[in-house]
Amino acid sequence: MTTASASQHIPHLKLAVTERVELELVQQEEPERYPTRIAAVQGPLVTVEAPLRKLDMVPIPAGSQVRLWASRQYASFSAQATVEAAFWAPIAALVLRLTSPWARFQHRSSVRLETLMQPELAELALPDGRSFSIDLSVRNLSVGGALLVTKRTPKKPHPDIGPRLDAGFLREHLSELRIRLLLPLSGSNQLELTGRLVRVEEVEEELEYLLRLAVQFVDTPLRHEDMLFRFIFEEQKRRRRKGL
Repeated sequence: MTTASASQHIPHLKLAVTERVELELVQQEEPERYPTRIAAVQGPLVTVEAPLRKLDMVPIPAGSQVRLWASRQYASFSAQATVEAAFWAPIAALVLRLTSPWARFQHRSSVRLETLMQPELAELALPDGRSFSIDLSVRNLSVGGALLVTKRTPKKPHPDIGPRLDAGFLREHLSELRIRLLLPLSGSNQLELTGRLVRVEEVEEELEYLLRLAVQFVDTPLRHEDMLFRFIFEEQKRRRRKGL
């Protein structure tokens, strides 16, 4: 089950014969997904085993509009399709014609990394297009977003904000503000990400007044998401090996 709207579309998704997928009847009042398997793939034509409901085949006639769902490690993908044919031998199967690109849906349970990462660069972009650097650390990180902590004093006073970052100003312009991060990954790799602020909190840590900024990444290319996920996954494996 997905928990958010589609974040990206891709023209093709590699499907494997015998891969487990789900078929959703979009014309039902309450759409339901039925588990099935890929039987064959030939371009936009995908043959799936006829789905079952309590050992009975689900009646899906030719011409039906359906949605095909496929899961990957940290996201689900779906594409619209039309049932072109149904046959019963040698196995009961449906021939689907894909009619849309694959839409990507991020899982809520995305792998998340607790960290104290210092970005190579962090900039807060104002609604008028100007931006300024801020000192912050990344406290946790996922493919979909991050939790950042910053002191309320920027490197240089800003004419619109003054010498301190004010939580009220940030909340007032929440939907308009963007944060640009340049994150150091493994080796010499760096990753540039843009996020929108979704939450601002004032916190006190060790007698310092800080701002905690929740950021949702936006317009992230698929290859950058893959890089970020691999970094998080490998860092978690490294910590487990060291017993951290």
